[in-house]
Amino acid sequence: MNNNRAFTRLELVVVATVVVLVLLGWCGMRTYKELALRQRCQGNLRQVGAALQAYATTHDGSLPDCSDNNPQYSGSAWPWDMNTNLFNEIVQLGATTDSLYCPANPAMNDLSHREFWRFAHNPLEVISYGMLFAGMNQEPPPYWRRDLKGDGVRSPAQTELGFDATVSMGGDFLHVRGINVDRSNHVRGTKPLGGNILMEDGHVDWRNFKQMQFRLQTWPPARWYF
Repeated sequence: MNNNRAFTRLELVVVATVVVLVLLGWCGMRTYKELALRQRCQGNLRQVGAALQAYATTHDGSLPDCSDNNPQYSGSAWPWDMNTNLFNEIVQLGATTDSLYCPANPAMNDLSHREFWRFAHNPLEVISYGMLFAGMNQEPPPYWRRDLKGDGVRSPAQTELGFDATVSMGGDFLHVRGINVDRSNHVRGTKPLGGNILMEDGHVDWRNFKQMQFRLQTWPPARWYF
């Protein structure tokens, strides 16, 4: 007796329905995970913002000066470079070490980044957020934030102070080559979804990548967006 038979139309509909439900469930889990990472990332930047608010309170309203005029905090070139002294001070002011690293990019939260000074000429840590402090060597002065009063045109609630590292080299957001090979935060496949933005007043907004703009270029040629 031959038990082989073709699927009936009803059976094909059932199989197709199951496949669609599995795909929807997978997409839903991926979206849920991405949203959870965004929320954790927002919490990190709020911690950093609160620490910088505390810093400004004890420094006549000023933010850290990372220029060569202040060797205590100098040496940063790219937006995610941070002098070890400033890194430690932000932690002492209430942020955690982990809060300086985006949970969507856990590979950067390791010794080669947290102890970057072992490999570089300057006493630096590499974090996974970009910061806009005065005196950072490869950031244009219009982006230097010296205080929490806005940028002269926009209010503190509209003025960026820190941002999820969203950076590319030659259009590649997954292979940003320095001493380490790093990537942008919050990517899906080969493209960034967007990033969280810390404002001077301490609140954090999510910005989709389509809403971001190319803001600055560092060397070797890397394009930064926020």
